[in-house]
Amino acid sequence: MEDGISAEEARRRTILTALIFVAIMLNYVDRQIIALLKPSLQAEFGWSDRDYGHMASAFQFAAAIAFLGVGWFIDRVGLRRGFALSVGGWSLAAMAHAAATTVGSFVAVRAILGVFEAAGTPAAVKSAATYFSPAQRSRVIGIGNMAPNIGAVIAPLTIPLLAVAIGWRNTFLVAGGLGLVWVITWLATRLPPEAPQPDAGARRPAISALLRDRRQWAVIAAKALTDQVWWFLLFFMPDFFHRQFGLSQATLGAPVALVYLMAGMGALSGGWLTGKLLARGFSLDAARKRPMLLYACLI
Repeated sequence: MEDGISAEEARRRTILTALIFVAIMLNYVDRQIIALLKPSLQAEFGWSDRDYGHMASAFQFAAAIAFLGVGWFIDRVGLRRGFALSVGGWSLAAMAHAAATTVGSFVAVRAILGVFEAAGTPAAVKSAATYFSPAQRSRVIGIGNMAPNIGAVIAPLTIPLLAVAIGWRNTFLVAGGLGLVWVITWLATRLPPEAPQPDAGARRPAISALLRDRRQWAVIAAKALTDQVWWFLLFFMPDFFHRQFGLSQATLGAPVALVYLMAGMGALSGGWLTGKLLARGFSLDAARKRPMLLYACLI
């Protein structure tokens, strides 16, 4: 028994946590491939840095616009179906890179990838909120937040070597195909019963009300200040190691992986620390804000 639930329910929630982890990990593997293969693709197609910048911008712009509607989409079609459609969509978009030959076609498939991948994090958070108690959510979300970093570690350690072995087109096909395997597994898995929701009867606030809430703007400001650094690293760090240190396609993965390994340790420890503070009697507000302050000071 765990937190008053049966062993069977605990097992299902463990499986659900693993599925959330794998989905977000694949999310980051698929979006990072093009950055890791940039030296090879740039040599083959004669891209300029401006061309590559357009591809990165297409992904980011499409994802930013999609974020405005993915929450509504997941609620509208249901969590199980919405998560499956999202992962299936971005997996097919990742595989479509294998057929791209021009800058325009790469920009198009990157934009489609961005639209579908925007649903990854909202669907994962919705899963945590639906199937886990408030005391468990920080741990599950911490594991989910570690998944991008693990994906960002696995990708540079495997994708460059895979591209050397089977070619860049087959690399996109293999990576995207893993997402389709996830979709089949997700639809075949029996999910745990929904956890009791203390605010289940509360009305959803209007968007206008959210935009008047200073807490919302605190989150927006924090994301604006931190995400720009994260995305710059994701899209340009492999190319930096290639140009600055002359690392080949097959050898640039290790230093890139080390950076994201450290980020993964931060994500996991953040969720763990929040849980410990809650266990010591801290309020939910303090237990979540103090780790953020600590890590901000460390930076």
